[in-house]
Amino acid sequence: MSVPAQGRPSYAAVLRLPYARRTFGATLLGRLSYGMLTLSVMLAVTRATGSYAAAGTIMALFGATSVFLSPVRAALVDRHGPRLALLPMALLYASLLGALAAASWRPGAPAFLLGAIAAAAGAATPPLGPSMRAIWRELTDEQPLLQRAYSLDGVAEEMLLISGPLLVGALVQIAPPAAGVVVSALLVGVGTFAFVMSPAVRDVRPTAVAKAAHTPRHGCRGRGRC
Repeated sequence: MSVPAQGRPSYAAVLRLPYARRTFGATLLGRLSYGMLTLSVMLAVTRATGSYAAAGTIMALFGATSVFLSPVRAALVDRHGPRLALLPMALLYASLLGALAAASWRPGAPAFLLGAIAAAAGAATPPLGPSMRAIWRELTDEQPLLQRAYSLDGVAEEMLLISGPLLVGALVQIAPPAAGVVVSALLVGVGTFAFVMSPAVRDVRPTAVAKAAHTPRHGCRGRGRC
């Protein structure tokens, strides 16, 4: 699919691409989970264990499995396509976050249990960012418009990383910190489901996601879930 661009395309032109608003909105909903999760887990684990050191170690385990196993997850999406790979991945990830929230809801949870759940959750993190970049490639073959789409994606990613902790800060005023983990699980589940149900995702070739996963994007700065 392609939309002609005259001069420098605008963000509005990007969002006028077929199914762009629906698909992009769904993936942003899922990626908001990543913006909320780090602070939510840190606060929940600190409250449950009474130790900042334990919380830092558990977050390191989550980050390590998320980053080091990202090629495996990308290969699964490459082989099976977004619809068949992302949804089971997101359901497993959301379930593990739910287990982590349940285990850390009240003080006294053993750190090794929380660490094991967090490490497993990191291993299942769905690659929504690379998958969305694959969709941008499918929606347009106009290079200026594609670059503008990547720019919009990057700006939105940064906004989510800023707004996520703000939402967590508001949430912990009325609920335990583990509630932020629950909200993160719901966001990634609902967002991923809406994303894979988009007509734009239906037509994506399985190999398109793998190619997009290796496409550099300004503003990613090495984040495992960009």
